[in-house]
Amino acid sequence: GDAPLMLVIWSPEEIQALADGMEISLTDHEIRTVLARMEDIPEDQRTESGISSAAVMEIISNVSENRQVTVPAELLASLIQTAEQALWKREWAARDNGL
Repeated sequence: GDAPLMLVIWSPEEIQALADGMEISLTDHEIRTVLARMEDIPEDQRTESGISSAAVMEIISNVSENRQVTVPAELLASLIQTAEQALWKREWAARDNGL
């Protein structure tokens, strides 16, 4: 007989829409990473219960939390120097106050 069949497809656009709803902006590379991690879900688990929106949202969160950014070395050096100077001021103030 004819058995009902449902196919759920997670497209890059659907992943971006879900991320937008979470107020997370993903790059194309990050969307591909989300899709790759979805593919890493064991097949028996995918077959038994599918891949829920909640599972995809968790993957999106993990991908966005582990972002890597590229900055020019000169800018990074300047930021480090600024942070060190801010810490020195705090340290000097603590010493002046006998802490």
